[in-house]
Amino acid sequence: MELTIIGAPRSGTTLFAAMIASHPEVSILNEDKTGAWRQALGGKHLGVKLCVPNQTERSAAEAEAARARLQALAAREAPRFSAWDRGRSEAWQEPLAAELLNDFLAREETRVLATLRAPERVVDSIQQRGGQPLAEALLRWLRALEIMGSLAETAPERFALVGFEQLVSDPERVLRACCAWLGLGFHAAMLTGETPFYHLQEIDPAKAGEADTAFQAQMAESFPEHWKTYESLRAGGLGRV
Repeated sequence: MELTIIGAPRSGTTLFAAMIASHPEVSILNEDKTGAWRQALGGKHLGVKLCVPNQTERSAAEAEAARARLQALAAREAPRFSAWDRGRSEAWQEPLAAELLNDFLAREETRVLATLRAPERVVDSIQQRGGQPLAEALLRWLRALEIMGSLAETAPERFALVGFEQLVSDPERVLRACCAWLGLGFHAAMLTGETPFYHLQEIDPAKAGEADTAFQAQMAESFPEHWKTYESLRAGGLGRV
């Protein structure tokens, strides 16, 4: 089995990848975009964690078309989110979509696991810690959602998703469900969240945060089709009660 872990930036992908990588039979590389992950040493099952759409897309043509489409949509709707705007005026320049998910899926052993976090948390963090303006933060969350939705529709047997809020609130339930989907036995070491970036004795359920219902209502109004996809993906998440 080869595993690709994806999620929008600032949506818990690093923590989730670390938890999966704590399984003794799994070795995960963090955001390796060179292809070297295919020769990684370690666990019996190899994987890589990448953020969408920053580091991976479905295809090059789809990436170009989606960015143009979503830039216009996000710019049009961004003023409706002025109460949450962190006021960034210029986006950091960074390469996007270095890998293509269709290339991963062309390999028969590849499975894709995704994390999905509430949009208010992702958008705020992309602005605050990622230094991006509001419209760009919205674009990245929206495009990540589109990519996950397309995978759920076109490759349902090879794609699964976990809700970040469920992951930190009830990690054992979610990780047991992930292991079952991957065909692995559960190991308690997966519950520590230990990585070079996080030194945790246990997963903090407070990381789930409180839902911002006003923000979510605006998302549902501004991006109704995306919001339907979000709710559908959340409802089908692994380990969801």
